[in-house]
Amino acid sequence: MPSGFEDLHYQPDIGICIYFSTVTFTTLGYGDFRPKPGFFRLLAGTEAFLGVALMPLFIVDLARKYTR
Repeated sequence: MPSGFEDLHYQPDIGICIYFSTVTFTTLGYGDFRPKPGFFRLLAGTEAFLGVALMPLFIVDLARKYTR
């Protein structure tokens, strides 16, 4: 597995993309992949922010359903 997406000719398969997205969204950040500088880092940062913002909302909604 490459150390990141820096290689211009590297084309990750769908499984690696889902893995990267899941690790980013849940803000685990294993560090085995790094997005390219610029737009892709902004996109990954936005996804991490959405994970931090949306995960508590999901948990609260789940808790409300089961406490009724």
